[in-house]
Amino acid sequence: MDSKKIRTDLVLATGTQFFVKLVGYVIITILVRYLTKDEMGVFLFAASLATFFALFTSMGTDQYLIREVSEKPQRALKSFSRVFSLRLLLQVAFFIIINFFVFLTKPDVLETVVLTSVYVFLEDLYFTVSLFFLGLRQVIYRAVTHISAKILLLALIILVTRMRVSLNLILMCFILSNLFLIIFSLLMVWFKDGRFYLYWNRAFFTKILRISFPFFIITFLSSVQLNIDTLMLGYMRSYSTVATFTTGAKLFEVSQFVIRPLPMIFFPISAGLIVHQNWKQAKNLFQKLLLVTGAFGIIVTILVLITADLLVSIIFGEAYFETTQIVRVLFLSVPFLFMGVICLFYSNAQHIERKAMWVLVAGVLGNIILNIFGIYYFGIVGPAWATVISQTFITVSLIYLNFHHLQVGKNRAELKAMPMLLLEE
Repeated sequence: MDSKKIRTDLVLATGTQFFVKLVGYVIITILVRYLTKDEMGVFLFAASLATFFALFTSMGTDQYLIREVSEKPQRALKSFSRVFSLRLLLQVAFFIIINFFVFLTKPDVLETVVLTSVYVFLEDLYFTVSLFFLGLRQVIYRAVTHISAKILLLALIILVTRMRVSLNLILMCFILSNLFLIIFSLLMVWFKDGRFYLYWNRAFFTKILRISFPFFIITFLSSVQLNIDTLMLGYMRSYSTVATFTTGAKLFEVSQFVIRPLPMIFFPISAGLIVHQNWKQAKNLFQKLLLVTGAFGIIVTILVLITADLLVSIIFGEAYFETTQIVRVLFLSVPFLFMGVICLFYSNAQHIERKAMWVLVAGVLGNIILNIFGIYYFGIVGPAWATVISQTFITVSLIYLNFHHLQVGKNRAELKAMPMLLLEE
């Protein structure tokens, strides 16, 4: 492993993640003071719904792509072309599906969902390009494209909120920013890595979807785990309640920015170690990552428990004072959330994503059941406790699963090496 390259990439990825999250929270801080609480609730509900449906436009192909690019860099452009082409088709199909679904179930927010789904789908399509960069360890290209788009978005939001425009025009700013993001990143691929082409090949698409399906289920369940609270509150309670809970959930979500760079940098490394049967080093790396993320998660939890009132007041304003209790409960699960991220990318690297999938199935089903009872009996704080309990179960199970398979791989490697050692003697 090139330690200097790892450090440089880690700084770049962390800096990018920090900047993107910072801009996101500056924008939310502007919007919660500009929009009414009901408008903010509609916007957050639409964003959660669009994010949920965006998973179906990926179908796990992003995780398939980064593994293919990491393990076979010589075929990177061909793999990217096929996955990107497939994703374009899926995005068109699910754009129609999400808006037809809203037309049937929530027609009063259809216009907002149409615009929101456009900007969410565009940003989700960018992640395919981003993972191509990460698979080739071209972290600088991801940094340049993502930061540029967020600077543009912030400038547009500041401009239009000064003009007192409607929510729909604000959503147009998100669309323009993400359109720029896609075009800029594709030009970067074209000029830096080579030409890519759009494919139409049913056999290739079927093969990719078959391999990617477990990744899709894992990503889908992970998203459900983080977003089911908002969706269930949206259908069971008022939009004002959605806004109160989701602002707290957004603060919870931003805590992940400190560890998201780790999978970006260490997935290609761990996949390489496992492909070359270096199980001992792979296991040591897994242990170190768990230790670092778990310890840092505990520190983050303690800091937020102490400063929750101040954070909510500064970021969201006095109108969202009820969000404080949501934040305090959700952040109890941060150490397990951090370690769970490490476990999921290691499951991918070890090709045991199907087993990890069943762990998430059990955890998410438990979360949904706990949400039903929690919302009914405990109100807005019920879903937060459901997240804490289910996330703890998921992470503990995934830690055991990964350690078990790393040990099995190590034992097999040692058994294979024994005949050679006996011959040498």
